[in-house]
Formats: sequence, C-alpha cells, structure tokens
Amino acid sequence: MLRATQLTITILFCWIMLEAQAPQTTAAQDIRVTSAGPSGTSVRSIVIDPLKSDKIYATTSAGAFKTTNGGESWKVLNFGQPKTLQFFFIQRIKIDPSDSDTLYAEYSSLDDRHVHREGLLKSTNGGESWSDADLKTYDLTYDPSKPKTVYARNSGKILKSADGGKTWNTFDIDLPKGVSGLSHFVISPSVPQTLYALAGNDGDFHNVDWVFKSTDGGLTWRKASSGLPNDYIQTLAVDPLDSGVLYAGMSHGILKTMNGGEDWTASNKGLPDKVVYALVIDPSNAGAVYAGTYGAGIFKSTNTAESWTEANTGLTEKNIFALVIDPSNHSKLYAGTIKGVFKSINAGASWQPTGLQ
Repeated sequence: MLRATQLTITILFCWIMLEAQAPQTTAAQDIRVTSAGPSGTSVRSIVIDPLKSDKIYATTSAGAFKTTNGGESWKVLNFGQPKTLQFFFIQRIKIDPSDSDTLYAEYSSLDDRHVHREGLLKSTNGGESWSDADLKTYDLTYDPSKPKTVYARNSGKILKSADGGKTWNTFDIDLPKGVSGLSHFVISPSVPQTLYALAGNDGDFHNVDWVFKSTDGGLTWRKASSGLPNDYIQTLAVDPLDSGVLYAGMSHGILKTMNGGEDWTASNKGLPDKVVYALVIDPSNAGAVYAGTYGAGIFKSTNTAESWTEANTGLTEKNIFALVIDPSNHSKLYAGTIKGVFKSINAGASWQPTGLQ
C-alpha cells in the first residue's frame, strides 16, 4: 500500500501544480482555449454525447471543458471544491445514455488528513451545475445494450444497478491474494454479459498487472491473464463483434487475445516500443484499430492489429492520452494529447487542432 499511496500523492501534486498555472474561471462561457489561455491543457479523457455527437467533454490538467460544436470552442466547467479536500481534480466524466444531460464526474483528492479520496459529482443540466452524487461508487460503466444497467466499484467490491443507479446490488467476489478489487470495466458490445476488468496489487488502481473476466454479468470473475508479461496494463479494448477478441495497451506496446484471455500474444509489427495509453476499435469495421502512444503519436491497423502504420499527419503533439470515435460518424475521431484535443474527419488520415490547445 505504501507504493500506491506515494504514487497517488505524487500524481495529485503534479496535477494541482498544473492547475495552479491556469486562470480560475467560474463563469460558464464559451472560449477558445489556446496557448494564450489556460496553460497545461494535458487532456486525460474525452467522452462524446451518444445523442448529440458535437457535444463533447474533456478532462484536463487545467480543469474540465465542454464543447457543443465539435471542438471549435469550449466552455469551462465549474465544479466547485469541497473545503475539506485538497489537490482536487476531475479524472473523467461519464454520460448517462438514457439522459445525456445527466453527467457524473469522477474525482480524486486528498482530504484534510492527506488521505486519498475518490468521489462522484452529478449534474442534471449538461454540466452547468454540480452536486455530490451521494453515491459511494467509482468507475461507472453503462451496458451498451441496456442503458439502465450500470456497473461500478466501491472499496474493492463490484456493484451493479438495473435502474440507472437508483439502487445497487453488491457482489463479493473471490480474488487471488493481494488483489483487493477490480477497476476499468470494459463491456463486450456483442455479448454484454461478458465483461473485462483490470486489477493491481493491494488495490493499486494506477499500476495494474492482470485482466479478469466475467461471463455472467459481473456475478463471478476469473483471471484472464495467461501469457501477459510483467508489464503494467494501461487500457483495454474489446472487439465490437467478437467478445473473445481483446486488446491491451501496455507500457511496452500492445498484446492481443483471440480467446477471451486464455493466452496473449504481442501485436507490435510497425509499432514503436512506447507506452500505449489509448486503444479504440471502429464499431463498423472491427479490423480498424487505433492506438495512442506516449511519444510517437497515433498508429492505425486495418488488419486487427497484425500490423500498424503511423497516422500522424497534421498531429503536432505526439504524447497521446485519449482516443474516441464519434458514434454517429466512425470516420471522425478525437485525440487527447498533452497539448489539447485534435480531430480527424477522415479515419485518422489527417488531424487538425480543435479550440482546446
């Protein structure tokens, strides 16, 4: 636990130092955030409204932002900060697919005793105002086939709701010694009862070493990590058509399983030895996979990760933290980088900066 605590404090300190460089904005106003505006806009997550794809949310080292015009201009979201919390920052925003004006913001912080806290804020008006969600949950993940079905974690336990989060069932799962909980849930679009999740030592959700799998909607879990090297897992992506095909972005490239985690093999032909923080698969063409690396930009595969080619035309920043595909137009992608959000309208053939830089 000492390593996890030290790492958490270090990450939180770095984020707050970056946020301190940015001007404090409380009004919800449309702005074009450039180098002359908030500094340190290192984008860590992006989420697109499933009903209005020009509405996008991004969490950054300078706060959280919203655009309603596909990235041309962005609005600063003001969350407020509880007085008892220090080093408060938003990690990611989740959208309720049944009502896209309902948002949940997952945050990390240190309390007045320097104890790491995770929490959840809720907005019912598209991010204009926020309140405590009064839910002791984290890692909210919605079932793509049943929007009212939600998974989450709390203190190492798995929670599941069938009514959009109004009530929850708690699953006590049997995990190996040293693994105190699961995080970063990924649901198979083709077989929603199949879920994958990441696990680390002693509840360290930053440095995760194993993949776990459930085939019964989260009731039971088993390890699906045979063949995985001793390397931190950064992200997971499941094939939209085949629940047994899964990709893992690692600290050194990409691994792939064709049989639901029974075994894993490297899929790095054409890919540099870099950390892969982001992986997305084209929902209409499962052979098209995009990988965001730290230091070498974006790579694309058109043959289910058998080989990769660079896709960096127009991309002036090569440190990538997030990739998302527009659900209404699969040729349109957004990339979160260490210097803002970039956009492609031609399946990664070229990129252009948005208003968040």
